[in-house]
Amino acid sequence: MSGGKEIKGANYHYIDSPRNLTGVIIKLDEIMEKLSNEENYLVLDSITTLLIYNKESSVEKLVHTLSSRMKPWNAHGIFILMEPTKEQIKNTITQFSDSFTKV
Repeated sequence: MSGGKEIKGANYHYIDSPRNLTGVIIKLDEIMEKLSNEENYLVLDSITTLLIYNKESSVEKLVHTLSSRMKPWNAHGIFILMEPTKEQIKNTITQFSDSFTKV
């Protein structure tokens, strides 16, 4: 973790690098497997930050993968994408969503 104070607790989890998208999926699989009997919420803050460290196509694949796992995980996903973001990326990512809200 860099740039801030690490929060300790059972509900906080960190990955070693924002470039490690495979690590994100693995960690989330581990966490969600333990929570599978509950209704869960996954907040990914922020997709924009991941786009700084990764190729657009890699981040799009991550969002697609996470979106497809929401139902088996009994989860609702909130993915935060800040402005300005390329319109093409926004359009691709919103294809995997039930709704899109601009704030």
